[in-house]
This record gives sequence, structure tokens and C-alpha cells, in this order.
Amino acid sequence: MLPEDPRNSPYNPYNFGTDKAATPPLLHHDLVAYLHSHGHFHQYDEDHFIVTEAPWTQVRDICVDHPDLVKAIRSWQSFRPKLKQDGMFGPICRATVAAERGTRCGLPDVMPRAQAAPAWPEECKHDITTSHQIQSLPYDAQPQQTIDQAWDHGLSLWVQAADLTLSRVTPQSSARVYAHAEPLGQYILAWSELATGYCSSRLQQAYNTQIQWTWHLLWSTICHEIGHAIGIGHGGNGLMQPAHDPSVNALGAWDVDQVVARYGESPAPPPPPPPPPATWVRAFLELYDRDDDVVAAFDIIRRPPAA
Repeated sequence: MLPEDPRNSPYNPYNFGTDKAATPPLLHHDLVAYLHSHGHFHQYDEDHFIVTEAPWTQVRDICVDHPDLVKAIRSWQSFRPKLKQDGMFGPICRATVAAERGTRCGLPDVMPRAQAAPAWPEECKHDITTSHQIQSLPYDAQPQQTIDQAWDHGLSLWVQAADLTLSRVTPQSSARVYAHAEPLGQYILAWSELATGYCSSRLQQAYNTQIQWTWHLLWSTICHEIGHAIGIGHGGNGLMQPAHDPSVNALGAWDVDQVVARYGESPAPPPPPPPPPATWVRAFLELYDRDDDVVAAFDIIRRPPAA
């Protein structure tokens, strides 16, 4: 008998696949449970916003060739750009799913919303304070690459892209976004609550003490989770992919489009200061003939500009 809800299931989602050459025969109930727990069975409103995932009771008995299952598989693959290997989408197999081990966000790929994209309101978008207590993370980096610097770097990418202000503050009790460290299991990097549209919100984040963190893994995960905290879901092929990609070193075009849609473009940098006023300058000029003898000498004085 299938479980009432796949999130309470003992099934290991990494032991199924559709590539028979790479995996045992398809465990159909495991596949459906895995796709459901990641939010890939969608329900839409009239504006085509994803408002909720289909209930488990609606999909648990779905057949293997049902159109909704095909759509769910393609939805899962669309969040993983590297799977587009055969002109459409690569297979779900043990190798591609296991690639997420230890390298994904704890939130579902698809996060339902019932209204327009969530964001911090205009009146507080320049006062999004953050704080962390993640010094206990196992962290291996150069001495100058501290956890505080990783945090600040993750914030800075969003600030450079859009018209909002993110800062790191102490104490944590005063921060709108606050993070702690805790064991999350061996496959999850971190998770974050999403912006709610209210300045009174305080959003929590957690980072996994069971992961061995490096400089790139830490700052990119911080940037990803801060992306959630400012209202951005999963998507694109940049830092907001649900699975960590070590080859990505900057926000992707999709990431930038999402943050600009919520907060506007980053203000243009101030123009450079005007050049200082001209000062008196003297130069000495000598003219030589072919025998290198001086034939004329001039003392040149630059006039000051007219008042």
C-alpha cells in the first residue's frame, strides 16, 4: 500500500529511474512520490500562477503514461539545465538524481503562490537587515575568506543587480532575516522562508552542519537563500537553480530579471567627480638643430581660466 503522503515515506528517491541501462526497472510509486514532494504536479489559477501542488491523493495512483506524469517529469528536468542533452530533456536516472546529493536547497523546486510575486514592500526594501549564527558550520577556506565575508558577498550580488539594500547586522534579534546552523541531513544544503509582502515579517533560514562547506559552496548558497528571502523562487540556470552548480559564479539572467521585476533596476553609479580646476603650470621648451645645438628656448606659462 502506498503511503498517505510521500514526505512520510521510507522510500529512497535516489533508487528509481527511467533509463533502464543505468537503473533497475522503474519503481513507479517512488517516481511519483519524488516528483510530488518537489512540487511538480501543479495546479494553476486563471492567470497561470501556480497556486498549489496537486494533493497526493490525486496523483498517487496515476499511471506511468499519464499526461500529468509526463508534464511532471519535464517540469523536474526543466529546473536542471544540464539534463537537456537529447534535444528535449535527458532521462531521470539514478546518476542524474544522485547528482543532487548534498547539493540542493531544502525547498521544493516549485513553490506555490496565490498572488503576484512576493517581495518586500517599497517602504522597507532599503532596510532589509540580515544576521547569522552559522559560525559552527564545518568550513574549509583560505584565512581571508571568512564566513562573514561569504555572507556579505552573497548579499552584494543582489544589491548590485537591483534597487534594494541588504545589510548584515548584530544582534540577530534586530534582523529581518536571520539564520542559524543545524543538522539537515546529508542531502540538503539550507533552506529559507520567503518574503511575505509585509515589512513586519521576520524570516528564518537554516544551514546544514552536516555539509563540508567551501568558500564557493557557502557564498553561493547564502546568495541562493537570500534570493528566497527577497521573494525569488527556483528557476533559471544561475544561482537560483534548486541544485547547486559549482560552475556558476554569478547571478544568471533569470535571477536578475526576477529581482529587477520586484525591486527595479539598481541605481546608476554616481557620475565621476569633475576634474579639479586648472592650475598654473610651467614648462620649458628647447629647440635643437641637427648638430644638437640649442637654437631657441621658451618658458611656457599656462594661463588660468577666465573668471
